[in-house]
Amino acid sequence: MGDYFDRIADAHGLPRVPRISREEAQQRLEPVTLSFMRESRRINNARLRRELRYALRYPTVDDFLQGEAKARDAREAPGSSPAGRNT
Repeated sequence: MGDYFDRIADAHGLPRVPRISREEAQQRLEPVTLSFMRESRRINNARLRRELRYALRYPTVDDFLQGEAKARDAREAPGSSPAGRNT
């Protein structure tokens, strides 16, 4: 989970969230948050792609972040029209 948040922060030029021990988390976090973190699992999409031949637009977090960065750059490029405005 920490690696995921690090990637998001890095992609947006934000500081990384500090890491804390499990013991400190039990003292500082709400029970619902702790439950979510205990039950959080990494999902592997290989079987979905292999057996159903499903092509994911963003098969990994890094693929999504790269796609998001390209879309953001395109929106911010000189000469691009603001979102929602007809020119």
